[in-house]
Formats: sequence, C-alpha cells, structure tokens
Amino acid sequence: MEALVTDSITDRRRSNSGRTQKMTFENDYNVQPSGNTSPRVPETSIAAFESQDPEIKARRERQVFGFIKTNGGATGCEVVLGLRLLPQSVSPTITKLRKIGHLVDSGERRPTNTGRMAIVWRVAR
Repeated sequence: MEALVTDSITDRRRSNSGRTQKMTFENDYNVQPSGNTSPRVPETSIAAFESQDPEIKARRERQVFGFIKTNGGATGCEVVLGLRLLPQSVSPTITKLRKIGHLVDSGERRPTNTGRMAIVWRVAR
C-alpha cells in the first residue's frame, strides 16, 4: 500500500511513486440552489438550538455576563477557560448579549490560547 504525502500549499497528494492526486473535501456546507453562497445550517444544529432549555440559556447568559463584568472584560476564550464551558455555548451567548446591548467591543485585543488575537468584550455602560 502506498503512503500519501500531503502538500499543504497546493492541497495535492503525492504518493511515494510520484503520482499526484487532487484532494477533495466533503462537508455539510453546500451552496443553496437559489445561488445563495452562505453555508447551509445542518439540521442537527437547528435541532440542538430548538431543544435548548430557556432556563439553562438564561443561567449561561448570567454566568458569561458576570464573568466578563467581574474581570473588567474578557475574550471568548477567557470565558471558555474561566467558566469551563464549551466554545459552542459561549460564542452564541456572547453574540446574543452583544445584540441585545449588554456587551460591547472594548476596542482591546488579546491573544487566545492559540495565539490569535480576539476581541475583549466588556459590559456596556
């Protein structure tokens, strides 16, 4: 059996024999027939959203808001690590709190645990 080596710059695979194959990627994000290029939301994500208990969402919002307020601002990554929550829970919570006017972008940026810069959210005044 031949081993395949991936060339990350060209996204091509090259076998030990020197043959090159184009890599293909499979995902759930298809272009909609209407020509809309935004990703299709997987039905599992919709089901998960609809199944969330309103009391749990409200408690999470209080936790995230309280953490950011207590710390004088925080990145999403800091909230995830500080509260030991999943990023999939923290990100939409921050988005909701921002949209309803409870959180704002402080203008400050701090590195995440991966070294990328992230928005420092603060409580709106």
